[in-house]
Amino acid sequence: QVMSMLGISDDTDLDSLPVEALISKLNNHPAINRAQITAEGADCLHVSIEEHAPIAFVEMADSAITGKTTRLYVNPEGELFSIDPKLHLRFITLPVWLLNVGDVKQFIPGAKLNRELYEPILELIIASNAYDLTELPAISTIECPDTYTHQWRIILHLENGTVVFMNKFVDIREQLYRLVKIISHARSNNKRLKNVEAAPSEYP
Repeated sequence: QVMSMLGISDDTDLDSLPVEALISKLNNHPAINRAQITAEGADCLHVSIEEHAPIAFVEMADSAITGKTTRLYVNPEGELFSIDPKLHLRFITLPVWLLNVGDVKQFIPGAKLNRELYEPILELIIASNAYDLTELPAISTIECPDTYTHQWRIILHLENGTVVFMNKFVDIREQLYRLVKIISHARSNNKRLKNVEAAPSEYP
């Protein structure tokens, strides 16, 4: 794919390649986070590619009201980037994280989220990947209420219909461990969970 994008074939004269323009072309591709091209002699070209690693879809929480439903990806550095349906097919089951107005200045590819905002979500995604679907049902939606309401909360909607309330200022891994234990207990007693408060009781 990279060779095709660069327009390089067996008979291409590597000396005549506009290297900076090609680097820019690669960096503008939605799947590429960073690209570098260096020439070594007249017949050798090194192309280094760092792909974006999506951790979640992102959407604005008010999209249902405004009618503007735009969906992007967010990577582990909190950067938003566009979706390529062909290249990102294996990521279609990622959860949707709903952003609030003010969470990002412009909801466009290349925008960067505040570290304080995305770090708890990154920790949540990484921690949830430690469990399989028999232990922890897939997370379909992630909400973080805005600063005017319960800003300490992370609200998860699981694929099985359960709504989970977590505290983003408390150990995320510990809360997920508690959640998995609760789900296991409910399952063994043939109970369906509607709501779960995963944060320890000494917190709000």
